[in-house]
Amino acid sequence: RIPSQVATYFVGGCAVFGLCFFAKRNDNYTDNDDTSSSPRLLLISLGFLGRMCFFAGSSVTWITTAEILPTEIRNVGHSTANAVGRLSAALSPFLASNKRPYTTTGFIILIISWITALASSGLSETKSSVMGLASGTAGGLEHRSSRSGYDVV
Repeated sequence: RIPSQVATYFVGGCAVFGLCFFAKRNDNYTDNDDTSSSPRLLLISLGFLGRMCFFAGSSVTWITTAEILPTEIRNVGHSTANAVGRLSAALSPFLASNKRPYTTTGFIILIISWITALASSGLSETKSSVMGLASGTAGGLEHRSSRSGYDVV
């Protein structure tokens, strides 16, 4: 599953960058000049490909965390991801501003997706693993028989 995460985040970033690169050519589009326009089908296809790849990578990441981490750690991670997602949603209009060139926006998204791919490449493979048991320690926590079930290592 880890290779599929890395591949989908990588391809998704490339697709969005391609979308922004080819959409740039449509900035000066006029009804009389069909030569400066990228094919509409290409832009739609790149948009769908980027969306599908990011959704697939996110779904696999979501499943992987359920298989690797115990509930207590997973709850904190989901809450943090929710908070970061809401913050990102509030900041995204500034990223996709009309004052910023499309290629710059595409490049920023490309870099973020590549960083995400790199981060997901470091996750443990969960094939044939017991659900909820991290191999070794997870986030500085180790399973021991204490009141909460986890002690800081």
